[in-house]
Amino acid sequence: MRVIKNIHNNISLCLDSKGNEVIAFGKGIGFRKPPYDIPVSQIERTFYNANPILVDTLSQIPEAIIQVSTDIIDYANQLLNGKFNDNLIFTLADHIMFSMKRQQEHININLPLAHEVKHMYPTEIKIGEYALKVIKEKLNAELPKQEAAIITLHVIDYGLVDNQLTNSNS
Repeated sequence: MRVIKNIHNNISLCLDSKGNEVIAFGKGIGFRKPPYDIPVSQIERTFYNANPILVDTLSQIPEAIIQVSTDIIDYANQLLNGKFNDNLIFTLADHIMFSMKRQQEHININLPLAHEVKHMYPTEIKIGEYALKVIKEKLNAELPKQEAAIITLHVIDYGLVDNQLTNSNS
């Protein structure tokens, strides 16, 4: 794998053997000045078809938030037996970062639909609830409970790659 741009110490933009751009995660892969080659064995996770705009914003998001976002989407994939678009990890990380910033600045967003989201998507709301738990444990940030519904809507909006999310009550 050829590293062409470092995003963080453990995240780099690479070219695979076919010349496709891929975001690669791996311990310490972003320490050297690109371009350079790294063995595939150092890569822990890859993301293809990343939106170039998202790649540029990744460097502004702390790695810990990106990792939490990855954990949340892994949970969502397991819970819903599917595969979300890889870009969701990056847009979710961006959302979490700004949610934490709003919380620090004491800016509250009211979501009148929070109860309806919980009622209409009883399985999917578990993703939002899990997200709040992981954010609290790994980022030491306690977001408002309604943020679970906002994260759930964010995930529903992206949908699954290989099948559709469905209204659990239909």
